[in-house]
Amino acid sequence: MARGLAGAGYIEARQGRTGGVRLARPPAEVRLGAVVAELEGLGCLVECGRGPCPLAGRCLLKTALDAAERGFIRELDRFTLADVLAGPTGAALRELIAREADRADPGSP
Repeated sequence: MARGLAGAGYIEARQGRTGGVRLARPPAEVRLGAVVAELEGLGCLVECGRGPCPLAGRCLLKTALDAAERGFIRELDRFTLADVLAGPTGAALRELIAREADRADPGSP
């Protein structure tokens, strides 16, 4: 996942002892729908191109599912990473990150 996020320009990742991962954009510029679309792709719910389908040319399922997927992405795009981080989800994430940091370095103050 990190490779996909880095490739899309959402995060910067550095390897090594002093490496890590950080956001490459301000949280207010990161739309959740865009992230999901980038990582998952669009039009993937039904792959009609794989193998012969007896319903080819007579089925509206792909059209309906593609429209639903676009609606899902549009709804997610109403929110940014900043929106998520500003609420209780952000507080819970910060707590989890702090807990993980304490576990990784038990001798830190």
